Amino acid sequence: MKTAPLLLPLLLLASGLSACAGVSAAAARAPIAAVALDWPATGKPLDHVEAFQNQALKVGLISLQGGARMPEHASPLPVLLTAASGRGTVTTSSGSYALDPAHAVFLPGGAQHAVIAQAGEVLRIAVVAIDPSSPVTGG
Repeated sequence: MKTAPLLLPLLLLASGLSACAGVSAAAARAPIAAVALDWPATGKPLDHVEAFQNQALKVGLISLQGGARMPEHASPLPVLLTAASGRGTVTTSSGSYALDPAHAVFLPGGAQHAVIAQAGEVLRIAVVAIDPSSPVTGG
C-alpha cells in the first residue's frame, strides 16, 4: 500500500508546530518529524501502533477492518484523524462525520467519539495528537 500521500500532510503539520513556537521562517519550513507509516496488519478487527512521539506530537496508526467499530472514547489532547485508505464515520455528540482520504476530522481534547469502518473496506487512520501545553507548540 502506498503511504506517501499521507506523509506530506504530517510533515507540513510538523513544520507548522515549529512555526507556532516562534522559530525562524527558514527553520519552520524544515520538517521536525518524518514518520514511517508501518500500518498494523494483524487482521484483527481493530489494531493500533504508535508510530511517533515526542514532547509535542504523537502519531498513532489504526487499522479497522470493514464493519469494525472503535468503541466510544476520548483523547485528553486535541487530535486530527486522517484516513490513508478506506472509508468510515466518526460519531460524536454533535453529529457524524465522513472519514476517508478526502475528509479529515479534528476533535478537541476530551471529545467523546467512536469510529466505524465501512463494510468491505479496511480503514487506515493516522491519529495526530498535539500537546498545546508543550514548549514546542508555544504553550
